[in-house]
Amino acid sequence: MQDPEGTRAAIQRSVLAHPALACILLSALWAVATLPGLNAVGLINWQESARALVAQRMHTSGDWIVPTIADQPYLAKPPMLYWAELTLCRLTGRPPGEAELRSTVALAGLTGVLLTYFAGRSILCAGVDRGGVRSSAESSDELNAIAALWAGIFLATGILYVRSSRIGELDILLAPWTVGAIWGCTWAWVREDAGLARRMLAIVLASVCCAGAALTKGPPALLSIGLGIVGGIGLWTAWECAPRPRAGRTTVAAMLCGCALMAAGAWVNRDALGSVRAWLGIVLLGCTGCAAGLMTPLFQRGSLSRVLEAVWKSGIVPALATGVLGLWAWSRAVEARLGAEVIARTASQEASDNLRALSFESPIQNLEAAVYAVGVGSIACIAALTWLVTQPPRISRSWWVLLAWLVLGLAFFSLAGRGTGRYLTPLWPAVALLGGVWITRATRDFAGGIAIARGAFILVCIIACTQAYWYSAVSPAKEAERSSRGLMRELLAPEHGVDRSRLAAIDFWVGSLDFYAGHHVLPVIDIGPWIDFPHEE
Repeated sequence: MQDPEGTRAAIQRSVLAHPALACILLSALWAVATLPGLNAVGLINWQESARALVAQRMHTSGDWIVPTIADQPYLAKPPMLYWAELTLCRLTGRPPGEAELRSTVALAGLTGVLLTYFAGRSILCAGVDRGGVRSSAESSDELNAIAALWAGIFLATGILYVRSSRIGELDILLAPWTVGAIWGCTWAWVREDAGLARRMLAIVLASVCCAGAALTKGPPALLSIGLGIVGGIGLWTAWECAPRPRAGRTTVAAMLCGCALMAAGAWVNRDALGSVRAWLGIVLLGCTGCAAGLMTPLFQRGSLSRVLEAVWKSGIVPALATGVLGLWAWSRAVEARLGAEVIARTASQEASDNLRALSFESPIQNLEAAVYAVGVGSIACIAALTWLVTQPPRISRSWWVLLAWLVLGLAFFSLAGRGTGRYLTPLWPAVALLGGVWITRATRDFAGGIAIARGAFILVCIIACTQAYWYSAVSPAKEAERSSRGLMRELLAPEHGVDRSRLAAIDFWVGSLDFYAGHHVLPVIDIGPWIDFPHEE
């Protein structure tokens, strides 16, 4: 008689031994959560409408350098999303439409899931501290493969990740670029004995991904990558290599940094200090400052030189330089067409729109997003961070990178951003990987570990099916009125005889009006949105 437990174990080993089977599983989960009702609703927000309209104009004009709306430059973001959509259109032989835009971001989401899985298998396996003792239990390929598979499962069904994979916004493209860049640089660092040729290949991969990230969202995308690698190296040096200072000195430094940020936050938000929420946000700002004090061991003799040596080995410097070079090349091409003044004005506008230094709302909203963004993976990640704080093991180099990628990235967007959840999209793979590591260790070490794993997988399947139902049945009914698709179809019905060239919108304009009208809809007395869009009164 066949043993059910043995059968399940054989299936598990088969999936782990053959990455192709794991990819099929991850793709199936992604498809269940992402594809149902992908185009059931028309373009529903400003960003999605603008991206669709720019790609449509690029296709019509053949100009892939300068994004335009109504024949006016629209340089809010670099053109990578438009290039990806137009490339997909050439492969399929179809003109740009809402289906092509959403298919582009959906494929970017799937690519991020698969890259997270392969990066987890690679850098977690490679993450053995060369200066420490290799433990077969701690670093076995099987454990790391399980952790990587869990990370992919969590990301494929993550609530905010799936949402970003369904809306035609550019942030989801940062997930695969960021994973690829951090994977390449981490591998080059921890596999310093792998040979120059293989390490150079990893650095080339990271450089290409940095260029892709920079041409997707500019400098903030490179900052997320740099914080992950340089921050991870700094943390590893401070806590694993540097002579350990007295605990009191580190504690005092952390408290001073935290108090300084709290004081600065209270001053910036002084008009809102009457609310409990404002004080909560200020306390969270102080907590991000405390992290700076944990780097005190770096300021001992020899520590900084060790950091610089490791940073050079990782290849992050040429990788980031490649990203900056790619962004500079595109900017120069635009400048040659439009002039330097347009570039400077756009950069100033973007900075004023997206930077909110020390806003008390940012850390609260970012923390709220992180708690549920990756679904079950977010819960597992919280458990992992708790485990690392309460029972700190000797962790590998790659783990320090994961921690810096998540914690320092979250700290930066909380200190300088405006608290928009989609801006944190490049951090979600780090959440998934940390969650995957924890649930793998829990399965092995806890008395009820197998039950935890089974319960987690059941929850993942429920979340995936719930999202499929929501986006295919509930969301179309709720969101239909937010799209201009139905309005323009009814307005331009042949029986009405409306001349689309004479359409105008009073005190209202979004790109979807032009997109569905097939002609520029003139905004009259337009007071919004915040984009500096030319109009006539």
